[in-house]
Amino acid sequence: MEKYYTISDFTSYLITKYEIEDNKNNFRAVRTKVVRTIEELEINLVKKEQAGLISQSDCLTIEYRITKYLLKRSSMSEARVEQYFKYIKEYREGQKAYRKYQDELESM
Repeated sequence: MEKYYTISDFTSYLITKYEIEDNKNNFRAVRTKVVRTIEELEINLVKKEQAGLISQSDCLTIEYRITKYLLKRSSMSEARVEQYFKYIKEYREGQKAYRKYQDELESM
């Protein structure tokens, strides 16, 4: 069963993860970026009472799309940011190799 998050909870998670100073202005800016990305990607929110909920997979998509924005606002050191991008690159290469392996298995 997939998890769902409110926009505000997801915004708080991003602020914590990317070590962005937690204040009213930053929260508003990140939340606005999240909402605009939801609209841009035409993600359907699950309506629960008054709050719109985002699925976990949609949260990952949104986070991927706004990563550079979040890193600009973050207080992480440059070395840590480089380490993060190195990790992402290695992850993508691993996914690419896995897909290639799956394709080879299917073609047998």
